[in-house]
Amino acid sequence: MSYIKEIVKNMENATLFIGKKTKDGIDNIKLKKQFHNESKKLSKLYEELGKISYNIHVGKRNQINEIDNICNQIKKQIKIVNKLKNKSNYLKETDNKDIENNDIAAYDLEETTIDNTVVDEPVPEPELGKDGYLLLKFCSNCQTGNNPEAKKCISCGQLF
Repeated sequence: MSYIKEIVKNMENATLFIGKKTKDGIDNIKLKKQFHNESKKLSKLYEELGKISYNIHVGKRNQINEIDNICNQIKKQIKIVNKLKNKSNYLKETDNKDIENNDIAAYDLEETTIDNTVVDEPVPEPELGKDGYLLLKFCSNCQTGNNPEAKKCISCGQLF
């Protein structure tokens, strides 16, 4: 009879383990979707900044206040994206450990500051595309807009 109790206990443990792994997988998918959506918002802010910069460049109008507003939104959005990235990395690191849900909730997502690494080579001037907007290559690490010919990110130094 003890053999059957051991089998039942092992089945209960396996069911709990599978349930936890399933929940972790769903949480991870939700986190990735949120990260994608927040990154998309950041890209749209950069695009809007490029449009305003172009309008200033061609003298259509002075939109300095709008630039300040968008730059502040970009800073906030970068913090959100970096917090999500930190949380994702935390979950990856602890994937094989037994963690209670409270541990993840209590995890303090540190504010990540943008590292303004100095780039050794001169920064290429922005280029205008056929439609009159600035052409930018966005860094996969910090989402900063760079010249399409840049070899390193002007903000974090990430190699392209």
